[in-house]
Amino acid sequence: MTASSSSSPTRSDSPDVELRSDHGDGSLFSRVEAHEVQVHLSTDLPEVFQLPDHPFVVPSNFSRLELSRLVNQLLQQQNEEEWSGYQPFDFLVDAQWFLRTSLQKYMDDRGMTAEVPLNLHYQLAVRHLDADTLPPTRDWISSLTSIPSEGDLHWRVTVNTYLELRFHAMLMETSYDGRCRLYRVSRSSSSSPSSSHARPMLEVAMHQGPLTAGAAFAAGAFLPPHCMQLIVGSKGGALSVLNTWSESAPCSRKEEESKCSGGPEVSSIGSWHAELQCVGCQDSSVLCVGLSTDGVTIASGGADGTVLLWENFETLTEAANRAEERAKEEEAVVELNAQGKPKRKRGPQRHGDSNTQQLDPKLRLSSNHTEAVTDVAFAPPPFRCVLFSGSLDGTISAWDTLVGGDPLSTWTTPRAITSLTCSPTNGRVVCTAHEDGRIRLWDVRSGDSEVSSLIEPMKSSSTSKSVTTPDTNTRLDLRFAFGFPHRRLATQVRWSPRGAKGDAVSEHLISSVGQDGALRILDVRAPSTPLLVLDISNGKEKKPVRLLTCTWCDTGRIAAGGSDGVTRIHTIGARWTG
Repeated sequence: MTASSSSSPTRSDSPDVELRSDHGDGSLFSRVEAHEVQVHLSTDLPEVFQLPDHPFVVPSNFSRLELSRLVNQLLQQQNEEEWSGYQPFDFLVDAQWFLRTSLQKYMDDRGMTAEVPLNLHYQLAVRHLDADTLPPTRDWISSLTSIPSEGDLHWRVTVNTYLELRFHAMLMETSYDGRCRLYRVSRSSSSSPSSSHARPMLEVAMHQGPLTAGAAFAAGAFLPPHCMQLIVGSKGGALSVLNTWSESAPCSRKEEESKCSGGPEVSSIGSWHAELQCVGCQDSSVLCVGLSTDGVTIASGGADGTVLLWENFETLTEAANRAEERAKEEEAVVELNAQGKPKRKRGPQRHGDSNTQQLDPKLRLSSNHTEAVTDVAFAPPPFRCVLFSGSLDGTISAWDTLVGGDPLSTWTTPRAITSLTCSPTNGRVVCTAHEDGRIRLWDVRSGDSEVSSLIEPMKSSSTSKSVTTPDTNTRLDLRFAFGFPHRRLATQVRWSPRGAKGDAVSEHLISSVGQDGALRILDVRAPSTPLLVLDISNGKEKKPVRLLTCTWCDTGRIAAGGSDGVTRIHTIGARWTG
C-alpha cells in the first residue's frame, strides 16, 4: 500500500510511528493534532527514491533517525520488488538547515508553530566510501595542492597523432624531506585501488631544506593542457617556480643537465618532466603560498608577518613559449622518423640552472600582522583582486593586489589563526581555523549593511547590499563557530571546489584537519554537528597522526597528510547500496 492510498492515518510497521497523508484538499490543517507537524517531502534522487508529492503529518518528536526510517519504510512499501535495503538519509529543512534536532525543537528555536508546514528535502547521507594511500615519504607532509581538471583533455603531440590525458586530478605534495612530488590521482577501482598511486609521476629534490608550502596552476589562457606550473616555498625563504610538462616520449636530457649543474634532481614516470624557471627570496620562512584564479599573481606569507606579491605573467608566458617550441620539436621528430632519418632532433641546448631567473617581489604589502602569516587566500571572481591573509596574532587582513600598500581593512578574531579559506562562489564568506581547535565562519559586510541569512552570502546577487570591495568601514561578522571542535590545534581548513553546474551541495562543504588526527567534513547548513569525522591513526602504533594539511582532489575526494609522511585520499559521498 502506498502512502497516498488514503487520507486517513497510515501506520508503519513500527507501532510508535504514525504517518498521515492528504491529497491537498486543504482539510489537513484542521486535523493536525498536538505534538504533530505537517511536512512536505521532496528529493532530487532517482525515481525509485521519490514519494508522492503531497503533505504528510508526522509526530513532532521525530528527528533525523526516525524520519530516515520512515522514508525507508514508505519507499519499501512503494517499490517492494526494487528496493535494495535500508538507506540513511539527511533532511534539509526549508532549503536552509540540515535537521540535527527533533522537529519540535527546530520549530521552537525559530518561533514556529505546528500550523506552519515544513519542507523536508531528503538526500542520501554523506558516508566514507573508500580510502587510498600514496607512497610514504621520509618526513612530514607539509602541504597538499590539488590541480583541478577541466574534464578529459586532448592535445596534439605529433602531426598525425593525438594523445589523450584523462586529467581526473593531479595532486602536488611537498614534504619536510625537501622534495616535491606530483601524483595523478584517478578514482580507484575495486580491483586495484592503488594501482595509479604506485609511484609519483614526477619527483623533484629542491635542495633548499624543508619544503613548507605549495601552489599549482594548470589552466587558463597561458598554459596548454599538458603543462603545469608548481610554486614551492621553503623554510629557508626560497620561493621556486617549476615548469612541468608531459611529452609523448620520455626524455632525460634536462634531468641529466640539471644534476650536472647542481640544480634540482628530477625523476619521473612516463613522460613528465620539470625545470626550475625562477627563484625568489623572502626574508623569512615561507609558511604559505597562494595563486590568483588567473595565475598571474603569486602571494606568499612569511614567518616574520610579511605578505609579498609576485608577478607571474612573464613566467607563464615564457612557459607557454617553451611548450610551443617543444610541440614543434615533436612534430619534427615525427617527420624525421617518417623519412627514416635519425629519430631524435634536439632543440637548443639548455644547461640545468643556466636559464633560471631571479624572481623579485612585485609588491611588499604593508602588513599589520605582528606574528607569522599562516595562510593567504584569493577571493573568487569578481573579487579576484582581493587577497585575505590570516596570522597567529589573530588578525585577518584584506588587500588590494593591484594597488598594494596598506590593507583595505584588518579585523581581529578571538584566537590565533592557523588557516583560512574563501567560499568558491562568494568572496564575502571566509572560514578560519584556530589554535583552540575551532572552525569559524565569517561574513565580510559593509558598515551600513544588515546581516543577511546564512544562505544569502553563498549566492551572488546584483541587488545585495553586501560589500563589493572591503574598506576601513567594512566589518567582519562572525556567523558561527562549528560544533564539536578539534581536540587539539586545527591546522588547516579548505572549502570544497565549485562543482559541476547545478551542483548545490559542494559549495556548502568544508574540510578541516587538526593535530588530534581528525579529518572533519563540515556543512554550513548544519554547523552544530560535522557531517563526517574520520580519525586517522598510525598503522603500527595506532596513535593519532598529527595532520598538517588537506585539499579537495575534487568534490568527492579529500587528501590529507601529516606527521607519518603518508598522504591518504578519502572518497566521500552519498551512495545507495544494491
